[in-house]
Amino acid sequence: MEQSGTAPAAADTSAREAATGSELGLQRGAAVEELMQFRRWSIFLPCAYSVEAQKNHRYVSARHTGNPKYFEETRTRLAAILRELQVLQASNLESAVEEALEAVLQAQWTALGFLHDRQFHKALTLGEFCREVVDCLAAQGAGGGSGLIFWRLLVRVNLGDAYARFKRSTEALAIMKQALDLIEQCSGLVGGQPPNTSQDSVKMVFGSREPSTRT
Repeated sequence: MEQSGTAPAAADTSAREAATGSELGLQRGAAVEELMQFRRWSIFLPCAYSVEAQKNHRYVSARHTGNPKYFEETRTRLAAILRELQVLQASNLESAVEEALEAVLQAQWTALGFLHDRQFHKALTLGEFCREVVDCLAAQGAGGGSGLIFWRLLVRVNLGDAYARFKRSTEALAIMKQALDLIEQCSGLVGGQPPNTSQDSVKMVFGSREPSTRT
């Protein structure tokens, strides 16, 4: 009798654990989706002038002036995340994805601030770390079949832009070629057919929403 009573209890516990795991998975998925919202990355789009970019420049400059270790702390955080990802088992990867991508997005904003301040080495260092973190996530299977294509493109486009502004055209072209290769790979994942135009490629990766005019 005791055994028959124990079995349903164990089953109930397993069901609750499965439900909790499913709920956590949905929450993490929603958090990652929020990071990909247009307002979170529109600052990186080319434009003649952006109030948001100027505010970010002033913020990063003020942070770095007030805390000379601001760059080193940002770099150290990315390096620590990269080390953790390299030793994580696939079963534990999901819990680390949100934190890693949040750190990458914040570092991209910081790198842009350094870039506008013409501190190219700092911008490039953070950009390279961001690329390594995202590529490590993708190599371990994060992002499912898409392989984090949005993030892999974002870090490469921004890094390529930084190299170009630093007059290092060879590195800039190599990074941009990687981005184009990723788009071609992504096109093969959607229906097995390549996009009809470059605009179709961009919409496929970043979504159909048109960028709003910024002042």
